[in-house]
This record gives sequence, C-alpha cells and structure tokens, in this order.
Amino acid sequence: MFKGHFFLVVKIRTVWDKEQEKYYISVVDIIAVLTESADATAYWRKLKQRLKKMVMKL
Repeated sequence: MFKGHFFLVVKIRTVWDKEQEKYYISVVDIIAVLTESADATAYWRKLKQRLKKMVMKL
C-alpha cells in the first residue's frame, strides 16, 4: 500500500509494511525537503559515495 505524507508542499513517499509494522520512507524525498536541492537524486548519489569512502577509512 502506498501513501504520501506532505511536508510543507513537498510530497514524501512512504510505504507501510503490515507484517513488520513499520514505514519505509523515501530518502530522496527527505533530502529534497531538507536541502531544497534541484536534483535530490544526484545529491543522494554523491552523499552515498562520500559515506562509503568515510566507512572504508575507518
């Protein structure tokens, strides 16, 4: 089942898992709201790359 929640005027995509009783929320939608990025998908892709590099250094 797909539902959307509105944060200001931006739609945040969510999915409710009945078996596990928890929501899954779109990270890209959250990034779009928090950063006001024109391309939240590219922002997320670059952030993941940087995080992977940081983890490998630890």
